[in-house]
Amino acid sequence: MYLEQTLSQDILPTTSEAVDLLSFHRAKGLEWAVVFVVGLEDGFVPISHAKNRSMLAEEQRLLYVALSRASEELHCSWARQRTFGKKSLSREPSPYLVAINEAQRVLLKEQEVDPELARHAIAQSRSMLRAKPVQS
Repeated sequence: MYLEQTLSQDILPTTSEAVDLLSFHRAKGLEWAVVFVVGLEDGFVPISHAKNRSMLAEEQRLLYVALSRASEELHCSWARQRTFGKKSLSREPSPYLVAINEAQRVLLKEQEVDPELARHAIAQSRSMLRAKPVQS
């Protein structure tokens, strides 16, 4: 039943004891207090078939959407190794993690001072992620 509802994109009933799992695409327009963005690995984010500037720009936009869904806490992760079928492969972090880590550094520094400054830092970090030039 759950799989059928998910695949048909029906809205499922939610409770305060629920966890939502969404793709970057489905998260647009939604917000949660705590967000975990996982799989931030090169080849996943940006996806490996994003080869030109417009495709990479779209990948950045989708990542921005995912990261900006958190109102209080954002947790990002990547795996050093993944198993695909019977084969284990080493993975590398997404190149976008550099901008995410810089934004986090600014936020942590600002939050110690004043909550209003922290909100300003959040807005700045979102702006940084949007404006980060795509490397060719």
